[in-house]
Amino acid sequence: MANSRSHWRLAKVLAGVVLLISACGEDEPRSMSGVLASAVDETELRAIDLRMEQLTSDCMKRLGWEYVPVDRTGRYGATASADPDSESYGKSFGYGITAKFAEEMLSPEAPESDPNDEIVTQLSEGERDAYRRDLEGEPDGAFDKGCRYLAEEETLKEYPLARPDIRLRIQETYVEVQSDPGVLAALAEWADCMNGRVPQSMWTTPEAARAKIEQDAAEVVQMPTGLLSESAKSGRLDELTAVEVEIWLADRECQDESGLERVTSKVESKLVGELLDQFPVLVETSVE
Repeated sequence: MANSRSHWRLAKVLAGVVLLISACGEDEPRSMSGVLASAVDETELRAIDLRMEQLTSDCMKRLGWEYVPVDRTGRYGATASADPDSESYGKSFGYGITAKFAEEMLSPEAPESDPNDEIVTQLSEGERDAYRRDLEGEPDGAFDKGCRYLAEEETLKEYPLARPDIRLRIQETYVEVQSDPGVLAALAEWADCMNGRVPQSMWTTPEAARAKIEQDAAEVVQMPTGLLSESAKSGRLDELTAVEVEIWLADRECQDESGLERVTSKVESKLVGELLDQFPVLVETSVE
């Protein structure tokens, strides 16, 4: 059965991880993204999902209900054949942000099938309320723990990035990288370079440039068809892709001129080394 709370805590954890990965450098052993990539990948995400579903099913069974574990791994999708980090890709699609929005607009995901919907429809109204309460828990200012919550809690105990001390230290490490005097100086030089190549951009970080691209693409896709036809949307997204390529090229040139990537990688290498010394579990532990 579709639900709004399913995997909410895992999603919150991984959202922070994705933010850190996208904000840092290449996936090298002593870069922040390299550490995080070794601690979370698509195979592991699938394993986590499947384990939580099975634990949810076991919990519901103990309470007298039937719950069929749902394999939601299809939502991660297949990896595109094109390499988004390649020069040829960048010259065609930039960062690939607008292209992703265009692809999703043209190929919307099919509704997720859940065998538990049929189970719920066969229950009486009172039984449905009890079933949902046992499955989802019930907000009461705090949280009445349902089976999903308990399953997530149990699974996340085994997941290094869910540990509060590790998450806090990763956040602190990221802040230390971004506040390093050398990185700040390179960022300022990068911003001056970008503002010269992309007039009135006023971006202070590469992340701000990508965020603006995403915002513009989202506004086009979300515009009601009555105001902008599908064909007009496609045309507008093509225009935004061309703009994105120009920004990508400028970003690449400014990264080289400012030395931002080189400086950031040097600072990361030192701080990530300290992080690994403190938490070797980040590269040693995986979800079975």
